[in-house]
Amino acid sequence: MPSWVLGRRSSARSGACLPSTAGTYNSKPSQAACLARPAGSYCPGAAQTKVTACPAGTFRALPGATTTADCSACAINTIAAVPGAKTCNKCAANAWTGRLAGQSSCWPLNQKLPATGRALLTLAEV
Repeated sequence: MPSWVLGRRSSARSGACLPSTAGTYNSKPSQAACLARPAGSYCPGAAQTKVTACPAGTFRALPGATTTADCSACAINTIAAVPGAKTCNKCAANAWTGRLAGQSSCWPLNQKLPATGRALLTLAEV
């Protein structure tokens, strides 16, 4: 086995390939250490080679998450419009999330909320 494999790190003592642990990844050949998943993402298992973004409507401020449960839902009247958010943004003064947490868009205050629960405006449109 070579001294490096994507998703694994090289052991300084034995030269063996060791899997990156949950919450870390290795995306480059010959990388001696696994990196913590960046904020806004999670790592579901060992030997990972890429970052998995937290879903839209959620955020993760700290690195090293291991499951989607480590991604927090945005609070009421705040949104994460795209996957991989590190924070949530407040809805504009003329918009809200319909008393719902974990949203990716805001609704205008004067508009009836859709029955599906899907937002009608993105933050940029408000």
